[in-house]
Amino acid sequence: MNNPIVLKGVSRKYGKTYALEKVDLVFPNKGLIGIIGPSGSGKSTLLSLLSGLDCAYSGSIKVKGKELKKLSEEDRSALRLHHFGYVFQNYRLLELETAFTNVMVPMEAIYQGNKADLQEKARDLLSFVGLKDKVNQRVNTLSGGEKQRVALARALSSDPEIVLADEPTGALDSKSSEAVFALLRGVAEKTLVILVSHDVETAKLYCDKLVRLSDGKVVGVEEMDNEEAAKETPKSLKIKQRKKRADLSLGFLFRHSLSLAKAKPLRSLLSEITISLGLASLGIVSYLTSSIEGEIQNAFSSLVPTSTIVASCRNEIGSGVSNVYAASLEDAAYLVDEYPDLIEDYGTCLSLDYENWFKDENYFSYSTGTKQVILPGFSMRSINDFLWYKPGVGENVYPRPSVNMRNDQVILGLPYATMFNVCFSFYIQRNYQSLGDYIAGHGWKIILHATNYGYGFEDEELFEVVGIIATDKPIIYHENHRWNQNILLDTMKFRSSQKEEIASPQYVYEIPYLDLSCDIGDFFALSRKEEDMDRFVFEHVNSRYHPSLCEKGKKSDLRRLFVYSCDKFGAKWTELDQIMDGYPEILGRNPSSPGGYFSSSDSISSGFVNKAFLGPNQDDLLEVGESYGNLSLEEAMLPISLPMGVKDASYLTLGEGSVSFSSDLSSIKEGRRPEGLEECVLSKGLFEEWGKPTSIGMALEISGEAIGDRYERDFRYCELKVVGVKEEDIDTVYVINDWTIDAPYGLFDMSPFLLQPSGATFFCKKGSDTSSIISSLSKIFPQYKFADPSLEIGSSISSTLGYIQVILYAFSAIALAMAALLFIIVMVIMITENAHEGKLLFAIGLPRSSIGKLYLSHCYLYVGIGLLSSLAITISGQVMVKVYLGQAFGSGLKGGLSFLPLGLVGLAALAMLLLCHLLVAFISKRKRFD
Repeated sequence: MNNPIVLKGVSRKYGKTYALEKVDLVFPNKGLIGIIGPSGSGKSTLLSLLSGLDCAYSGSIKVKGKELKKLSEEDRSALRLHHFGYVFQNYRLLELETAFTNVMVPMEAIYQGNKADLQEKARDLLSFVGLKDKVNQRVNTLSGGEKQRVALARALSSDPEIVLADEPTGALDSKSSEAVFALLRGVAEKTLVILVSHDVETAKLYCDKLVRLSDGKVVGVEEMDNEEAAKETPKSLKIKQRKKRADLSLGFLFRHSLSLAKAKPLRSLLSEITISLGLASLGIVSYLTSSIEGEIQNAFSSLVPTSTIVASCRNEIGSGVSNVYAASLEDAAYLVDEYPDLIEDYGTCLSLDYENWFKDENYFSYSTGTKQVILPGFSMRSINDFLWYKPGVGENVYPRPSVNMRNDQVILGLPYATMFNVCFSFYIQRNYQSLGDYIAGHGWKIILHATNYGYGFEDEELFEVVGIIATDKPIIYHENHRWNQNILLDTMKFRSSQKEEIASPQYVYEIPYLDLSCDIGDFFALSRKEEDMDRFVFEHVNSRYHPSLCEKGKKSDLRRLFVYSCDKFGAKWTELDQIMDGYPEILGRNPSSPGGYFSSSDSISSGFVNKAFLGPNQDDLLEVGESYGNLSLEEAMLPISLPMGVKDASYLTLGEGSVSFSSDLSSIKEGRRPEGLEECVLSKGLFEEWGKPTSIGMALEISGEAIGDRYERDFRYCELKVVGVKEEDIDTVYVINDWTIDAPYGLFDMSPFLLQPSGATFFCKKGSDTSSIISSLSKIFPQYKFADPSLEIGSSISSTLGYIQVILYAFSAIALAMAALLFIIVMVIMITENAHEGKLLFAIGLPRSSIGKLYLSHCYLYVGIGLLSSLAITISGQVMVKVYLGQAFGSGLKGGLSFLPLGLVGLAALAMLLLCHLLVAFISKRKRFD
C-alpha cells in the first residue's frame, strides 16, 4: 500500500448543492500536502470525509486499503485514533485541563505502557511544539497560537501515519502561523500531513504539493520545491504496546469531572443539596414511620368526636335518584287538593329553547300610526315565564284592570327605560301613570311574531295590554295560573311532551310546578314526613326553568317548586326517624347526601361534599368564593390560602383550620338552643377565636363545571345567628336536626336531587355504650352499616399507619423524584454545555462507550458526594427526632441507630445511578458527534 489514501470520483451533496464533485486524489505516504481554495470550495468537507467523520459520499475513499463507508462507526473511530492525528481550526481542547493533560488523553486511551513513559512522551511533544514552559498551564489561559500548538502535540501523541490539519493558522498572526507551518513541515518528514489553509503564500513556502479546489472540484495540483524549508522532526519516545480496546483512564475521568464541578460552583452546590435532601428525606421518613406509631392514636383522638354513630346504606347502588321524569298535571292538582294550607295552586313550565328554535322571528311589536315598533325584552319565552297577577295584592298597576282577564289580555311589567321609550313613541309624558292613562283612553295592542322558516312555522298573535307595572325586568302578568298553556298549547297549537330532548319546535317539555303559600324550607321538611310525597322530588325555581325571571347563580325569591317523579335509593326518612325514636341515648342527627353533607361508616371524615367555608366576616367569605369561583383545571382542586379566621367545612379537611357540624344540643353553656335553619350554637374555642360574634357567615359551593380549560364554581352565601355557646374542644357549629340537608336546600338553593339521604351521623350522650347500640341497630336495620369512628380508630390503627406510611413515602418519593429530575436536568445541561468535549473525543477516535463514561463520571461524582451527605443528614436526623419525640411526648426514646433508613438511602442512590446509566446510554447512542 504505497498510497495510504486514494479518492476516486468522490462527491458530497448537501441537498441539491455539491460540496465536492467527482474528486480524484491520491496521497503519498509522507509529505506536507496543502489543500487551498476560496471559502466554500469544499476544503473542510474533504478532511471530514478523509477522517471518516462523514461517510455520506458517493464514489470511493480508501484509507490504508479499506473503503471508509463500508466500515462500521466503531472501526472508523479506531482508524482515526490509531492512524490519524487531527488538528482543528478551533483547537477543540479540554479548556479546563492543562496542556499536559490534553496531550495525555489519547495516549492513556491507546497505550498500555508505563505511565512514566507516557508522561515523558507528552513532555517531549510539548517541547517540540515550543511549550516546554507551559506544560502544567490550563488551556483556557493560553493564547490562540499556544492552543494550536497543544492541539498539534495531541495530534502527534498517537504516532499517527496521517495528520489532518483544518485551517490550523486561521486565527493566528503571521508569526504564529509560520511557526505552526514549520512544525507541520517537520512532522511531514516522516508522516503524511494534509493541511487545509487559506494562507496560500505561506503554504507555498512549506508544502510539498498544493491541491487547489474551487466549487467542490479539483482545479489544479501544483508540485512545490521546498527542499530548503526548515525541517525539525519531533523526537519522542515510541511506545508500541497498545490496548486491545481504547478507553479513558479512571483517574482522568474523576479529575475532569471535578474540574467541571469547580467551574460551576453554585450550580454544583445546589445540585448536591437537592440530591442530599432528596435521598435523606427517604431515610428520615422511613425512620419516622417506624418511630411515631405509638403517638398516632392520641393525635386522632383529638380530632374525631367521641360517642357518635355513623349509618351508611349497604346498597352498592348508592344513594340518589333514578328514572327521573316530570310529574303529571294530575299529580300537581292532587298535591294542591291535599295540602291547601301549604300550596296556593299549580302551574306549568313549557320548556323549549325558544331563542334557537325561533331565531328567524321571536319578538313583540306594536303600532304607532304607520310605524311598527319592537317592544324590547319580550318574546315567546315571556309567555312561558309569565307571573301570576293577584288583584289587590302586590304591585301598583296602571290602570288597574278588571278581574277575569281574557286570554288575549295581558299586564306588562316594564322597566323604566322601556316605559320611557314607549311613552316617547306615543308622544305622551314619560311616566307610568301617563302610559296607564293612555291605555285606559286609547288601548294598546301588541303582536307576537314567531317564525322558523326551516320548519315552515309562522305565527302572529294579538294581545291587548290592560295594565302596566313598574318592574326591573320585562315580565308578562296574567290572572290565569295556567295562561301559558292556553296560549302555547291551545291557541298556538304546540304539543306537550314528557321527554326533555325536543326534536321539533312543535313540542314543548311540560313540567308542573307548585306555588307555595308557606316557607319553602318548611314545605321541604314536611314533604319527607308524608308518605304520599315520597315519590316526588321538588326542585326550586332557577334560571334553567325561567331564565328571564331568575338570574343565573342567584337564589330566586319566587316560591315555585317544580315537581318530578322518580325512583329513590339510599336511606329512608322513616327509618332515620325510627332510629332516633328508638334510642334515648341519641340526641341528634346530621343526615348525609350525595351532594350535601358527607359521612360514612367507613371513614372518620365528615363535612360538606363541595367547598364550604365559615367565618365571622362576610367579606372574607366573598373573597374566598371569588378565589375559588373561576380557576384553571389544574388549580381547581388545589387548596388556597384562606383569610385569617375562615374555617373549612369540607369533608376532605380535617384538623386545624377545619370546622365540624353537630346537632348535639345538650349542655349548652350560654344562650339557648337554635330554633331554625338560620340559627346556630358555637363551641367555646371557636366562639372566642372569632371574637364572640353575634352572627357568622357561610359560603357553600352549589355546583361546579369545567368550561374549556377553566373550572367554574357557583357559591351561595347565608348568615347564621349565634344564639349560644357550648363547651367543646373541637371547633364545632351546632345546628338543629337535619340541618345538613334542609339548609343546603332552603338557605343555599341546592338541587334536591343531590340531597336525597344516604345515611346519617347520630350524636349520642357522652359516655354512651355505642358498641351495644351499634350491635342492636345492626340487627334491626340490616340494610345499614353502623360504626363509631372513634372506636374504629383503635381497631384500624395498623391499616391507618400503613396509609400514613404510604403518604409519607409518597412525599419522599416526590422529593426524591424532584431531586432526580433536577439532577438529570443539571446533567443534561452539563452535557449540552460540554458537547464540544464529546465531539472532540469522537473526532480523535474514541468510541461512544468512552464518551459515555466521560458523562457518567460526572453523575458518579455528584451522586457519590450526595450519598455521603445524605447519610450524614439521615444519621443526624435520627438523633434529632429521638430528642424531639422524647421532649414532645415524654416517651424517653432510646436505642442506637436504625440501619434500615441508611440502606434505603443507599438503594435510592443506586437507583439514581441506574437512571443516569440509562440516560447516558440513550444520549451516547443517539447523539451526533460528527
